[in-house]
Amino acid sequence: MDSQISKEHMSRLKQMFSEIEEDPRSYEFRDPVPWKDLGLNDYPEIIKKPMDLSTCRKKLVKSKYKNYAELFADMQLIWDNCKSYNIAGSDIYKLAEDMEKVCRKAINTAKEELNLTKSTNAAVAETEEVSFEDKVSFTE
Repeated sequence: MDSQISKEHMSRLKQMFSEIEEDPRSYEFRDPVPWKDLGLNDYPEIIKKPMDLSTCRKKLVKSKYKNYAELFADMQLIWDNCKSYNIAGSDIYKLAEDMEKVCRKAINTAKEELNLTKSTNAAVAETEEVSFEDKVSFTE
């Protein structure tokens, strides 16, 4: 899945974002976390790489991703960040879990339609391993 994102796939990938954003539960994840407005002063200390749906979409449109793995890793980062910052079982944490499932389903459907499934599964597994290692080091 190191392959570059092809221009032919761009409209389908944008459609994938629309599918995710159509879910009313995606509201909290559509734009960057307004941590200053919310008084979450420790947010930048805990979340080293903030991510949200609009930032992912902008990076995609501006061809900032080297490959599909980077795009899908950033999308996963949205949910991982939320779950890292918030308490397990809180409403926003549960929302992130729900949206993570919605997102994975949309990604998997797009991968199948774009014929990316074989090469992408290994890279997604690698990405998940890395995030698991990050989580382990985060808790130490």
